Amino acid sequence: FAAATTACGECEAGAYAASEGLSQCTPCPYPTGSKSGDVTCSICKEGFYLQDASALPDDIFENPTEHCKSCPPNANCNAGTALASLGVDVGYWRASDATSELHRCDSETCSGGSGRPSRRRLTDGDDDPYCTAGHTGPLCEVCVADSDYFSSAEGRCVACPSTARSVSVFLLFVIVIAVLAAAYAGLRRLPFSRRLRRRAARIESAVGLQPKFKVVVSFYQVSSILGLVYGVRLDEHFTRWLDVLKLFSLDLFGVAIPGRCIGAMSTRLLVAGIGTWPYAAVTFVSLAIVAAAAVLNNKQAFDRQLLGRVLYWAIFIFYLVLPSVSRSIFSARLCESFRYDDATGQRISYLVADKSLTCSKDEQGGKWGDETSGLAPYFWAFFALWPVLVPLGFLALLLRVRKPVAAQRATPLSRATSFLWRDYSARFLFWEVLDLVRKIFLTSMVLFIDQDYGSRKLLRTVVAAIVSAMFLTCLALARPYRRSDDLCLACIANLLLTCCFASGVVIQVRAPAGTSSPPSLSLIRATSHHPLPTAAAVRQHRVRRHVLYPRWLHDFSRRHHLRRPP
Repeated sequence: FAAATTACGECEAGAYAASEGLSQCTPCPYPTGSKSGDVTCSICKEGFYLQDASALPDDIFENPTEHCKSCPPNANCNAGTALASLGVDVGYWRASDATSELHRCDSETCSGGSGRPSRRRLTDGDDDPYCTAGHTGPLCEVCVADSDYFSSAEGRCVACPSTARSVSVFLLFVIVIAVLAAAYAGLRRLPFSRRLRRRAARIESAVGLQPKFKVVVSFYQVSSILGLVYGVRLDEHFTRWLDVLKLFSLDLFGVAIPGRCIGAMSTRLLVAGIGTWPYAAVTFVSLAIVAAAAVLNNKQAFDRQLLGRVLYWAIFIFYLVLPSVSRSIFSARLCESFRYDDATGQRISYLVADKSLTCSKDEQGGKWGDETSGLAPYFWAFFALWPVLVPLGFLALLLRVRKPVAAQRATPLSRATSFLWRDYSARFLFWEVLDLVRKIFLTSMVLFIDQDYGSRKLLRTVVAAIVSAMFLTCLALARPYRRSDDLCLACIANLLLTCCFASGVVIQVRAPAGTSSPPSLSLIRATSHHPLPTAAAVRQHRVRRHVLYPRWLHDFSRRHHLRRPP
């Protein structure tokens, strides 16, 4: 442009001159921009990004709002930024450079940046532009080294434990159980042992420990999967006291060998499906030791009580492990979907249990793909064995003892199955099966819902809130427990779960639109968002009240019984 009659100068950034010799530069149409000296506006200004880098400059200039889009939250858009060069904040990740959908990472392995992230496992020495060294894949939760696994507790990749350590942990568990069984067999015949057992039986009968134990364990079994299945997290200050209940999940393989270190996903699914049988074997061996000790002490043939004890402890073990085993089985169906291409709407989904495997790569996502199709036979076999046959087995046992329980007649089978019916009135003999089906649905079968967009988990949370509210209503109306304190505790536990699901729905609905994943859903906070006033603020408030409400007015109000203003 010609600011004077002698020479022409370049237009500043953000303006253009369509031809030489103009008296002044023309500002670029919103929201486009330009570089110094440009004759047209073919880039987007700061705070916007160019959606299609292959668009012609004239098209961008004529239709600026169609090509320049607002910068999404948690991203950096300098002038001239295109979708592929979109800057990503630290702690966020995206599936490809063709999408503006950002996902918040739960760990500190997401380093942000820009560029094309790897969608497959990288070889040693390669770097993922969105992840710290040694990490790659979705949400940077895939380890580059095959000998490492991603630890959710530490938020990074750590080395797998050695095989010798894992085997030693399992053998130590078996030895401890066998020693305890032998000690019990040796002490159970002593006089003081009999008195202690009778006293413990009276205390348990007076307090009712078994139903309370089952209520607390049931609450833990559902609340422990809120973050994984529903995207709802309880505050750690509240859940810390529940960590002791991890012992009752009997997930020894999870303690001794992390899942990623066991091997391929099919091997891990096989271990999850048959992992409970070692516990049954250890229980049988322990009872055999007790029985052998009884035979040696009494010098007589062993009676048939061993079968009843084996059945009782088998029911107890299956009751504890069924929700966790079902969840492990359904992990072969749990996929998390991410937007892959904004232009085509294409999505890509990864298996949550092993994020190095893709479920599918299509417009819907969330389905079994070529890499995960081999898991289908394992899934359906263990699905029929655990979530279907185990509850049906409990139901068959209760049908068998229905008449003796109604007639209040003790039989060997009714005593062996007392864990299932003893806490409920005779009219609600099958309530334990109903509660077991509820837990399986909330922890496992709900994964069939919203598979296409599982990363949002909103529809699952809505269904879980409805199911929990209905079960709470039935519990309050039916009153199946024999003791009122057990009923009160069960209602409180189910009410808390219902509130968690309902609050999760509200928070996910109000989540920012710029990111697909909702923010950290901490429903029970240890501290409030509004901090307590400091001592200086309290003193200032008192001085202000004294100035606005002097002493003589205070005495006048007391004499005439006037109310002091707040």
